[in-house]
Amino acid sequence: MAAFNAEAGIYNDLKLPEKALKLQLELLAYVTTQAENPNTWYAQLHYSIGDSYATLKEHEKSLDAYKKAYQYDLENQMFNYAGYDLVQISRQLMALKRYDEAPSYLQHALDLFTELDSPRNIAWVKGNQAELQLLKHQYATAINLFKSVMASLDAVEDKALHQEFSLLYAKALLGTQEQQRAVKVLEGISTNESTFEVQMMKLNLLSQAYSELNKFADAFAMKQQSYTMLEEQLEQDAKSKALGYAAQTQYQTTQIELAEIKNQHKINEIKNQQYLLIIGTIALIMLIGLVVTYILYQQKKKMSEKEAQVLNNSIQLKEQLLADVSHELRTPLTVLKLNIESLEHNLVENPDTTYKILHQRLDRLNQLITDIYELAQSDSGSFVLHTKKYNAYELVSHFADDIATLVTAAGLEFSQHVSIDKTITIELDSDRLNQVIHNLARNTVNYTDTPGKVMFTSQIESGYLKLCLSDSSPGVSEADFVNIFERLYRCDKSRSRDLGGSGLGLAISHKIVSLHGGQINAQASEFGGLAITILLPVEKSKLL
Repeated sequence: MAAFNAEAGIYNDLKLPEKALKLQLELLAYVTTQAENPNTWYAQLHYSIGDSYATLKEHEKSLDAYKKAYQYDLENQMFNYAGYDLVQISRQLMALKRYDEAPSYLQHALDLFTELDSPRNIAWVKGNQAELQLLKHQYATAINLFKSVMASLDAVEDKALHQEFSLLYAKALLGTQEQQRAVKVLEGISTNESTFEVQMMKLNLLSQAYSELNKFADAFAMKQQSYTMLEEQLEQDAKSKALGYAAQTQYQTTQIELAEIKNQHKINEIKNQQYLLIIGTIALIMLIGLVVTYILYQQKKKMSEKEAQVLNNSIQLKEQLLADVSHELRTPLTVLKLNIESLEHNLVENPDTTYKILHQRLDRLNQLITDIYELAQSDSGSFVLHTKKYNAYELVSHFADDIATLVTAAGLEFSQHVSIDKTITIELDSDRLNQVIHNLARNTVNYTDTPGKVMFTSQIESGYLKLCLSDSSPGVSEADFVNIFERLYRCDKSRSRDLGGSGLGLAISHKIVSLHGGQINAQASEFGGLAITILLPVEKSKLL
């Protein structure tokens, strides 16, 4: 049994998990028929078999093996190992995307390790709970759990776990569009002497973060480094497999030499087979090398083409942004110049009216410059929130009154429905959120045909404050629902800029909501127009 285990371990080290699994299954059959007390071996064997199936990504079989290991560890009262089994069961369920089944196993494992007073294993379980929330895209919950886990781990003694959960924490930050924080976390992770998987994950996450921050040169450098590492790892794996085949060949050679004493004729036949096997093995290794080289070449080629396309798109977007901003500035400046020249040459009949127009144009120009400045702040990371706790019902009621004032003044019908418990509090920057509400209300007034209607609703849903502003026709196409939050984007290109503001309001609103840890999206309204929905995290407390 010790020999079987040792040989299986060697094959795992040589990156040949299928051979290790074969030996483990043979050992299971051997223990069942030969061992005096097989139950004492079953837990360890099934756990090893589960590991091999997991490496081969056969998660259903791996799940079954871990469950058997858990039953035998319970029978043998090996509760610490039973906790390991429960965590591995949950990980296979996560790999199978059966997310609803995993929490109960993780909670059971947490209870076991808490009873056994095992801090490191407790942190391990909580890290897996955080990873489950990440897989379910519950980024805010995942972030809080990862912070707690990393605070309880020693970065030196628990280096591997700390690195793993730090990387997943950075991935959760990217899910909430907090690229700057993610980069800071990733750059603080030292992957020296770490596994290949850890190093690759860090490089890929950094590439994603830099790309989203428009740092394409840095993103490309990370990708290039990851491909270099992948190439080196593939070469190393090929060498390991070659070593495994060589070891197998040596074993067969030894068997042939021992059999030579009994029958020279059989030795000759076996030698011939051995030569064929060696030639076939070498040919197979060469073929694998050629295939791997070709695949890497194709991947590099595709990556280069993709990077070139991304860079070209980035340049086009920047050029378009500069052109749009120039147009936005040129139009009001031209009008101002014409009106000033008219006043200068006494070409206007009513100077007061002309002065009023000049003031309006100056206000609009000032608003455009303010919006551009705020977006520049957000790009540089200096756009910060000043949050306080507010009563959600009172705050939303105030927003509803402000919207009603704008909507009714424009001759539109307004209705509201505020359905919030008066014990709910929410922490946010009220000035910034008021800016978002004002932007949405202003857009509704500018782009809703009269006679028309506007509805504002609010409620608490799944731990979030949900605000929705809906209006009547005209609506927008489904293709515009995502693009509508881009800078200077207009759904109807034929519309005059005089109808709206700077074209940057929704982009600023999206940034403000994201900084609050919330979400904002657009969809068709029930009245034939547009509905904008905002989700903000809340907490429930007693009011003083």
